[in-house]
Amino acid sequence: MVWYFALLAIAVPIIVVLAKKYYAEKKAEADKKNFCFECKKAYPDNYILCPKCGIKFGT
Repeated sequence: MVWYFALLAIAVPIIVVLAKKYYAEKKAEADKKNFCFECKKAYPDNYILCPKCGIKFGT
């Protein structure tokens, strides 16, 4: 039973670090001006609507 807690003590910090990294990357992508959340892709500044799905950026 002790091995279970040792494994848990190792796994939890790793999961927390990976989750923080994932959300930091996601926030950095969302901060871009022309980022389509539907397609999950950034486009150049001269676009108003997403060329792939036609949705306005940021919605």
